[in-house]
Order: sequence, then C-alpha cells, then structure tokens
Amino acid sequence: MDAKKMEQGLALFLEGLEIEDSVFDKELAVKCMLEEWRDEFLSGYLQDPKELLSSDVIADARQMVLMKDISFVSFCAHHLTPISGVVHLAYLPNRKVIGLSRLVKLVRCFSRRLQLQERLTNQLASSLMTHMQAKGSACLIRADQFCVSARGVRERTETITTSFKGSFFTDGSLRRDFLELCRDA
Repeated sequence: MDAKKMEQGLALFLEGLEIEDSVFDKELAVKCMLEEWRDEFLSGYLQDPKELLSSDVIADARQMVLMKDISFVSFCAHHLTPISGVVHLAYLPNRKVIGLSRLVKLVRCFSRRLQLQERLTNQLASSLMTHMQAKGSACLIRADQFCVSARGVRERTETITTSFKGSFFTDGSLRRDFLELCRDA
C-alpha cells in the first residue's frame, strides 16, 4: 500500500467537502483516517492466506470441520459502505487440519479488503481447497449490505451467499448436512 497516496487522496476528499476549518482539524483527521484504513479496514491486503493456512497438523481427520458465526466487517468495493455479517466456514480434511483460530484469521484476511460478498464467499472456500488440499470446502455468509440499507432503496435486508467446492459441491448429502448445521445458527 502506498500510504503517501492514500494520505493525499484523503486530504483531497476532505478539501472537496468544503467544510469550515473550524469544524475539525483536517490534518489530524487525515492522519486518523489513514491509520484506520491502512492498519484496520484494509489490513487484509498485507496478509497471505497461504501463510495463514500453512500451520497444519497431520491427523486422521476425515469428517467435516465447521466453524459457525465468525463475525466480520468489510467494505463494499463499489460504494465504500460497510458489509457486516457472519461467516459459516467448513472443510473436509485430507488428513491435515489446522488450528481453528486459523479459520477466523482467514476470514479477517479476506474481509479486511474492499470486497463484494459473492467474491468473499468464493475466496474463503477456494483458499481452503488451494492451500490445505481439502477434499471439500463450503462457505455461507449472511450479511447486511449498507449500500442497500443506507443508500439507494434504504431497505435493511440480509444477503446470503454460498460457495461449495470439491466434495461439498458433488455430494448433496454433505452439502445438506452443512446447510442444516448452518440453519441452527
């Protein structure tokens, strides 16, 4: 990330608002905004999903591993408005498992980027397949899109997206099990 360009862009944005200087300290505001966007909201660009999933343990694990209700906040790539919701993420191990906190870290890695919910759903499921060689992966996201609730039609809705890879795509019974477990959330 180019912090200098981000800083210049934020300064121009505030200047373009044509707000009185007495309302707030623009220089301090730019500094605070830059730190938040770089170090928090967009910190996922500084993380490598492959590294997050590399600490695996060989185990005789062959059943679904599911972590439900992983909360996240992201920002819409089209409108820079928040996306807030929960992720249900599962994989079918291929003899390798990871520490469960790694699933949370994976969600943080991808959600702390400018996103579309559909892309986020696919990135999470694909990463488990690519970097863990899982037999299958599944992701279901339930989220509130502020680009819908805070602008335009201004309607609070829940958007649900899914992505099924490998065994979760080909095995209807496994997919139904995942969806049933997510329904209990």
